[in-house]
Amino acid sequence: MMAVAACARKTGRGTCPAMGIPVVIRCECGAETRGDAGETFVCGQCGRRYETAGVMSDQLLQARAAAVRHKVLTRLGIGVVGLLTVLALFQFGLIGFAVTFVVTALLWFGVVMRIARKRSFGAILSAETTRIQAEE
Repeated sequence: MMAVAACARKTGRGTCPAMGIPVVIRCECGAETRGDAGETFVCGQCGRRYETAGVMSDQLLQARAAAVRHKVLTRLGIGVVGLLTVLALFQFGLIGFAVTFVVTALLWFGVVMRIARKRSFGAILSAETTRIQAEE
């Protein structure tokens, strides 16, 4: 709920746009333009236009799947850490609560999430790149 309020203050709307997936467009003239997938890019040197709204490459699909997996694993981790911490509070008191919170949070977010990130990045980097033709 706090994120929605912060987003409403920042954008003036009640919802935030989805996080963009960064792409790099290499023009035929040799210039590179960076931005998010779905945008229209204009080369700063030669003026060619590149439309990325309808492009579905393997890398973009892998990146979107990785973003969803990351959100799910983060929420699952919050639930697991919270549940184990509450159980430790009832079983061992405040010291058990603090120790369990620190240990489970470090294990989940330091180890499990790092392994998931490495696998996701490996899948994204091993996917084929896509060639986009400039609009005339």
